[in-house]
Amino acid sequence: MQLKPSTSLSNLRGLVINSQSEQILKYLQAGNALTPLEALRKFNYLRLGVRIYDLR
Repeated sequence: MQLKPSTSLSNLRGLVINSQSEQILKYLQAGNALTPLEALRKFNYLRLGVRIYDLR
């Protein structure tokens, strides 16, 4: 992904969060279980409960 000079830090955070949400959602929809430790290892995301809450 090529970033434009006008891309702000908050926009970048939004892109990362959306990407993490999509990855986690696809993983769960495939029938996989996910623990917080696995989320950290697979997706580099520590706060799985927050992401699950957002997805609901």
